Amino acid sequence: MNRLEDYITCTQAAWLMGTSIRQVQGLAQKSKLNRIKKEDRVLIEVDSIVNFAYQKIKKYERAVQYFKNQDKVQYWKNVECHIQMFSDVKGYLSMPQAAYILNSSREGVRLMVKREALEAIISKVGKVDRTLISEESIEKYVNGILEKYYSDFKNLFEYIDCENKDKYWMECEGIIQKNYTDVESKRRQYYKKSYVRKEKNKWESSTKN
Repeated sequence: MNRLEDYITCTQAAWLMGTSIRQVQGLAQKSKLNRIKKEDRVLIEVDSIVNFAYQKIKKYERAVQYFKNQDKVQYWKNVECHIQMFSDVKGYLSMPQAAYILNSSREGVRLMVKREALEAIISKVGKVDRTLISEESIEKYVNGILEKYYSDFKNLFEYIDCENKDKYWMECEGIIQKNYTDVESKRRQYYKKSYVRKEKNKWESSTKN
């Protein structure tokens, strides 16, 4: 990896992260990105951006390795974490198993099922109903998340690999400015429509009364 700059502007950070300036500022306020104030500007630490992206992708590393593994039975035998409940239905995982490979909690998995991000079935064991999670839906979910992350951070990966950072920013300057203008234009249009809709609802409510 070529040497990175220490700090960059919020506009540059937004470009590297595939997001908006406001999102970058929000992440900095929540201490998810490191920032400093220089004169009248807020600058974002580049290493913290790289670490943020790395942690996002790393979260699903366990799931990627699981689906690459041909011998799923042996996989669970090698797992050091103590899992008490295993699925006996092919193609499905128990709640603890799903939580383990997704680096999540059982409650987190339940929420994903509730939001229909994951598919589940109920398996009756004696008098107990157990929720089992579809492996196929987990793999699809993970692939979708990672595809989004790699798309969001594609500029960051390109930036990390380039030798001349100054040249990189000079070449991207026009695109970044256009991107910023487009994002701000969409944001203003969204809030304008929201305002018009809100005022219309207020007017309709007042006429009914």
